[in-house]
Amino acid sequence: MYDGEPKSIYAENVPDGANTVYTGNGQTEPGIYTVTVTITKEGYKTLTLQATLTVAETLEWLKDMESETMLSFAENINSGSGLTGEYTLVTLDKAETLQNLTNYTFSDNYDENKVVRGLFVRFDATLETDPDTILFTAYYMFAIEFDSDMQAVEVSTDFDQWAIRPCESNPKILYQFA
Repeated sequence: MYDGEPKSIYAENVPDGANTVYTGNGQTEPGIYTVTVTITKEGYKTLTLQATLTVAETLEWLKDMESETMLSFAENINSGSGLTGEYTLVTLDKAETLQNLTNYTFSDNYDENKVVRGLFVRFDATLETDPDTILFTAYYMFAIEFDSDMQAVEVSTDFDQWAIRPCESNPKILYQFA
């Protein structure tokens, strides 16, 4: 899982005294990487192995790396409405996520029992003529984390329809821009 720290994998059961040279280790960004190790030892045949290193996206990574995209998208939803206000990216726990998903309709492969938490843009709406009074608060869903791997889910509201898809390196997270 992404935490900003370098991630590496290593070969097991390497003979004592063998020399190992790795390429592809030390990844810090989410993604799927190929790591190669070449094992050499006098009197042994050189062995080259490959394995896959996955640094999985997290909601925290999405929040850090995709905040500008999500905030801009949410602001465009309200453009021309006469509403203004403050947009904030927030991570909500399971109960808050489920509460804020009641205005969405999901395809059959969505299972609310598997929801762990969600990533939303919170919009505190005000009128342009009265920016100090919050009229209402709305939450726009961008990503949902589940407790198991997921497939794409179709989402709709009274106004629009789209899909949320698994993140490449973490299929437990469905993201609107995956």
